[in-house]
Amino acid sequence: MEANATTRATPAEFWKSVQGNLILLLLLLLIPTILVQAYIYHDRFETRRAKELQANLEVARATASNFESFLQNIVDCELVIGLALTGSEPMSDQDRDRILDQFQATNRELRAVLWLNPRGLTIASSLRTSIGLDVSDRSYYQAVVAGRDWTVSELFLGRVTADPTFVISRGIRNERGELLGVVAAAVASDRLDRVIRIDRSEGAGVSLVDHKGMHVHRYPATEFTWEQRNWLKSYPVIENALNGKEVTSRVTSALTSKKRLVGFAPVSSIGWVAAASRPEEDAMAEITSVLVPQTVLFLMVTLAAFCGALLLSRSISTPIKQLRNQALQFGRGENVVPGVSSGPSELKDLAKVFQEMAEKVRSREFELLESEEKFRTLFHSVPEPLALRGEASILEVNEAFCGLLGFSQDEAIGKTFAELGIWSDLNERNQLLGYLASNTEVSDFECHLRTKSGEIKTVVLSIKAVDREKQQGMLVIFRDITEWKRVEEALHATSRYARSLIEASVDPLVTISPDGKITDVNAATETVTGYDRNHLIWTDFSDYFTQPEEARAGYQAVFQEGAVRDYPLEIQHRDGHATSVLYNASVYRDEEGQIVGVFAAARDITERKR
Repeated sequence: MEANATTRATPAEFWKSVQGNLILLLLLLLIPTILVQAYIYHDRFETRRAKELQANLEVARATASNFESFLQNIVDCELVIGLALTGSEPMSDQDRDRILDQFQATNRELRAVLWLNPRGLTIASSLRTSIGLDVSDRSYYQAVVAGRDWTVSELFLGRVTADPTFVISRGIRNERGELLGVVAAAVASDRLDRVIRIDRSEGAGVSLVDHKGMHVHRYPATEFTWEQRNWLKSYPVIENALNGKEVTSRVTSALTSKKRLVGFAPVSSIGWVAAASRPEEDAMAEITSVLVPQTVLFLMVTLAAFCGALLLSRSISTPIKQLRNQALQFGRGENVVPGVSSGPSELKDLAKVFQEMAEKVRSREFELLESEEKFRTLFHSVPEPLALRGEASILEVNEAFCGLLGFSQDEAIGKTFAELGIWSDLNERNQLLGYLASNTEVSDFECHLRTKSGEIKTVVLSIKAVDREKQQGMLVIFRDITEWKRVEEALHATSRYARSLIEASVDPLVTISPDGKITDVNAATETVTGYDRNHLIWTDFSDYFTQPEEARAGYQAVFQEGAVRDYPLEIQHRDGHATSVLYNASVYRDEEGQIVGVFAAARDITERKR
């Protein structure tokens, strides 16, 4: 028995228990707190990342500005050189080469400086091996021929050096706009450190990307294969920057496969892009070093609070389980004194109340035993036939029941009414069962029962639900109305006979109440008045005579004298004709001798008058 009381609860049952509900309440408080704290940490983290992205964008803007200044300086110098080379006085080859060499030496980023004739042929160069080189197919030459003052090419591999190079070209024209030549400065992409250098933390860098999305140079320098230089393919987000929009993003490095925070700023004058990036791990290290310990501390405090609440819930649930087990023992009839040794004061108060309740229950059980004995005594002393039926069979019957149906107590107890065969009409049994299906009580149900000897008796049943000896049952009360039914049938027969005699009379017959109202008529009365019975009943008797006052005086005389003989009146038919009659009337009385009305008979004397 004790094992049943301490059986481990299923998960579904646990969450319905006190301890489960306390834990759910704690979770209801903790989960929103955790979610809010997680949101705060996430917001701080994202804010820091947004600041880092903005910082990278600012660096990218500065890089773009520095590069544009470099371009403008080169273009301005190219203009001066071009004007010098196309001056009014011809310049010797030595002076021309000296100018080109000096320009290259001054700008260390340049790989070579070329002077092109209007047909795109290199006629002078600081790199002597490139003299005679035809560049008419290059975009930087074609753009100048098409009318642009200056242009910057995309990154390409040089024909002479095979190194990544881009060209800044400037067209030289006369006053009529005719092209006199092109100064082209070939820039070595790996020499741009001085142009875009911005010192930042380790791992951070700045880059230039041409208008086709090819990576030109990075500071600090990093080696790229030609395929790896295709940043438009590796970082599609750069397309927005190539279209002139500033962009910040979180990308995966094509070299290290690590996340980087990057800002892209357009170099608006030539359609290039400047980029500044930093490893996300490094950028977020500071905020992470703050948030991680805080998160761990918060979770530890939360876990400690949860464990503390769990222990506290056990201090509440354990005494409740103890009280529950004591209640089960008490329910099985074991002698137990309810109480708990620990727990909140409310539970101790509950144990005290439970103990008082147990004492009251024991007292009431004793009273119930006494009441049961009184019930048994009363049950067997009642003259009415009684039967106590349980859920399956008859529990007890009294002597009157045995006398009514002829069964002994031993024959009836333990059987059902169906097994005793007392039902004469099964339709009545089914009707009673139908009533009991929707009602706990039945009153005055008339039926016919068969006694043990086979006699059929008319009985009225009344059924009430009762609790006895901790059992649900029904008390069935039998009232034998067999003799009363016989008397009632005899009375009905007499009444029908009397009525047939009244209706058989050819003389109008009527009964009158003390206040002069018609209470009954026969068919002859309906014929002589022209009104049917329903119309005549409870109307004034005197209303159907040619002389109402005479008629009223006549029935009042009967009440005063007890009878009248040959009282002449004329009955008024509804169509207007009158019938002369002689009324003979007398009073009639109830069982106590009190006058209840007048019985009057009218004899038609119309023919006699004629």
